[in-house]
Amino acid sequence: MTNATVQGSSIAGDRKTVNFKTSNIIPTYLFSFIAGKFTPVSRTLDGRPMTLLHRETDTTKIRLSMETLFKLHADAIRFLEEYTQIPYPFQKFDFAAIPDFQYGGMEHVGAIDYRASALFLDNGATRDQRLARASVIAHETAHMWFGDLVTMRWFNDVWLKEVFANFMADKITEVSSADANYDLQFVVDHFPAAYAVDRTEGANPIGQPLANLQEAGSMYGGIIYHKAPIMMRQLERLMGKTALRNGLREYLKKYSFSNATWADLIAILDARTPTDLVTWNHVWVSETGRPKFTYQLDGRGGTIKQFVISQQGEDGSQRLWPQSFELELVYSDHIDELTVTMDRAQVSLTQAIGKPTPQYIIFNSSGQGYGIFPIDSVSVLQLERIKNPVARASIYINLYENMLAGQGITPTQLATGHRSLLGKESEELNLRLLTSQLSDLVWNFTRPEARLALASAVERDAWQAMEQETAPGKKKLLFRLYQNIALSTEAKDQLYTIWNEQKSPQA
Repeated sequence: MTNATVQGSSIAGDRKTVNFKTSNIIPTYLFSFIAGKFTPVSRTLDGRPMTLLHRETDTTKIRLSMETLFKLHADAIRFLEEYTQIPYPFQKFDFAAIPDFQYGGMEHVGAIDYRASALFLDNGATRDQRLARASVIAHETAHMWFGDLVTMRWFNDVWLKEVFANFMADKITEVSSADANYDLQFVVDHFPAAYAVDRTEGANPIGQPLANLQEAGSMYGGIIYHKAPIMMRQLERLMGKTALRNGLREYLKKYSFSNATWADLIAILDARTPTDLVTWNHVWVSETGRPKFTYQLDGRGGTIKQFVISQQGEDGSQRLWPQSFELELVYSDHIDELTVTMDRAQVSLTQAIGKPTPQYIIFNSSGQGYGIFPIDSVSVLQLERIKNPVARASIYINLYENMLAGQGITPTQLATGHRSLLGKESEELNLRLLTSQLSDLVWNFTRPEARLALASAVERDAWQAMEQETAPGKKKLLFRLYQNIALSTEAKDQLYTIWNEQKSPQA
């Protein structure tokens, strides 16, 4: 298998010669040649033939995965053709599952390579794993337009193809994975990973120069794959979905089978919005860091008289990250959601004036704002009663970031709160957040002399929650936490018994 279709083959003695047609014009880094002892499987969906090469031998994985793999690719192509108004631009569309591949996937034209374990799932696959598979397929398929049809001029703009592959993958999975909460998936997948890099002194901007191609591998990471999609979502809110889509259509058509830079795209988009995208681009793309938000609320007498929100750089600078996000005013019998357009260093929320003073406020309730947001201590006490899973995820992330910044919550307090929620969090993706943070708190934010006591408490809570849980995916997450923090003799003996008897704790 390669980038072009097979033209013919001939056999002479023990040698077989395969001739391929000339491929479409492509960048050299997208050349692919795949050969080995593979099993070929072909399907035709929407009139398009597709072939998969694989070496999977687990019949259960093959039965559960095969048709889904072809359908996910077909769904992604259909969505992208409609969104871009450009038919699939290459002569064929095939893919291969490589047993040991260094990436989740690589967008070689018409011959995509995947890590086999990313494609073939068994009965025990969590919803998170199924969504991850749908996402990587959507991501690599999106590259056929963003990266393959139009390619960055040089690798200092490598993020350009990656941001659009991720941006489109999020849109595709929203449609193709009907059982997924797209907004929740976006928050959980992107924000913790982006913050993990951007809060550090060694953070890199989304766009950065590349002096030597040998260093291209250093361009990839949490900022490109996770901060850039957040930036794109803010750009879409700023411009509007239709204006951004039409700008992208113009960009793809103008630069088809050619090269383009981020500046070329910004020039196209800038003409479609009154906002100064050059200034917006500087802080979001050319600089590192994130803002920190504070607020002043005058709610004396039971009525809001003033509500002011301010932002500055986490580093104390007066930089401004223009963005929009939501907050919720929570009352005993209802919730008022307000949109904040943060286009200045200080914004007065006039739409809140005259409303009753809320019991508490949930900042960034829609999970689209970027930065460190205030945590209302009352909302933390009410977490299990907050019905919006995206708002809960945003609070979990804000709590963790405020803890790291030393803003009003200690690691011990955070661990205590998270432990109490292990058996109460209804969303698998949110439970993934909780268990990941708890494991981190045990190993990285607890002194050695206090670690055994915390680990033992988390062990008990995790095991108890796992025994009561009926959803397989959530059971798996709770057991994984139990494994990760097992320090007590009781926990170690329990794990040994499970492994020794090869008996799942779910049984």
